[in-house]
Amino acid sequence: MEKIHPEKYIELAAKVQQEAKEAAIALLRDKVKGHCIDPDFSTFNGRDDDPAGYWLFCFEGNDEHIQLHAYGLNEEGELCFKAWYPNSDAEYKDGQWCEFESHFISDKYHLVYEIIADHVLGNI
Repeated sequence: MEKIHPEKYIELAAKVQQEAKEAAIALLRDKVKGHCIDPDFSTFNGRDDDPAGYWLFCFEGNDEHIQLHAYGLNEEGELCFKAWYPNSDAEYKDGQWCEFESHFISDKYHLVYEIIADHVLGNI
């Protein structure tokens, strides 16, 4: 029987997420005016973007279901998000920018990269 390595795919997934995070940071830093995509602050450069194309549903560290809608870099160059609670008008963390790691969101970087790349390419 072939040797079983349960950690193999966990390690591969972590590597892909880290690479996607780095690529998302580079896109925001190098290709996005103001280093953020935030529909609340009209960073769409006059394009008729579909706000729903920026939404990403996930669970944060306390297992609260949140809906990400804005992405940017803070002063330290860390990837951040803004979110609200789905099916509610309530802003997550009072609408403040939140770092992914401090809210235990580390498995969505590939999707964040896709959203940012689509924004840069004008596909949203």
